[in-house]
Amino acid sequence: MVEALVCEMRRAHPRWGASRIAYEIRRTRTEPAPSRATVHRVLTPNGLLRAQEHQHRRKYKRWQREAPMRLWQLDLVGGIYLADGRECKLLTGIDGHSRFVVIAEVLAAPSGRAVADAYVRAMPAEVLFERVWENSIEAKLTKTYSPTTTGKNERWHRTLRRELLDGCGPFASLAAAQAAISEWVHAYNRLRPHQTLDKATAP
Repeated sequence: MVEALVCEMRRAHPRWGASRIAYEIRRTRTEPAPSRATVHRVLTPNGLLRAQEHQHRRKYKRWQREAPMRLWQLDLVGGIYLADGRECKLLTGIDGHSRFVVIAEVLAAPSGRAVADAYVRAMPAEVLFERVWENSIEAKLTKTYSPTTTGKNERWHRTLRRELLDGCGPFASLAAAQAAISEWVHAYNRLRPHQTLDKATAP
């Protein structure tokens, strides 16, 4: 019975991993739910596990902080296409403690000024960017061509592509692209169960 349910949920939601499936079963059923390891063991012989999910995780230095708002990981990613043929960039920012997405702004031209303005808009209070940068913000630059140092961003970018961008065509306008991404980010931040919160949703 449990095996059939696990397989059914995986086929219905092919992007859900063992941890998410175990969570959803526990959330919607009263009887004891299978553990993540049990779900994993069910998926493997049924051919429902992608090859990369078998790989062991390598260890890297983690840019983790003990409390929210101590570190934001910022990155720029392309692949936001508009109907007129333009490719825009997405400025992303993730809190180093909670993994809450604090910035997801589509930029037509990713200049230094555009990035700074987007950063200021994401701050929880009105600030003068130059004053804050000089007095209380320390920039930590990552090495070029080293995506593992911004692993939270890279993983989030992959999730965004799989769950939103890969399934839609070019956006009608920059505003339409921003609206779709903002809606998805809201669901990601507020409705999605997070591992770092013991599968709870963000407050």
